[in-house]
Amino acid sequence: MFLRDAAAHPTTPHPRDSCPSHPLLPAIGFDTLVVSIVAPPTSHAEALAAGHFTFCPGNVTQGGPNSIAAYAKHLIGQPTWALWWD
Repeated sequence: MFLRDAAAHPTTPHPRDSCPSHPLLPAIGFDTLVVSIVAPPTSHAEALAAGHFTFCPGNVTQGGPNSIAAYAKHLIGQPTWALWWD
């Protein structure tokens, strides 16, 4: 299907556009993922923390800060994020 007027049709933003931190992937394992962040968030990381929780709830609930709000504060300024799952 061809769109005649692209402005009339909303598009879903590219995930890269919603994550201005520009993540790099320096390590991946069977049950781990380490992400290096070029520009870590400087404030308001609640949506990011919720995304991490969706992918890796253990970062929040198992030995972590036990709330998404507290985890969001932990992400601010962090240049490396370690995600894991069982």
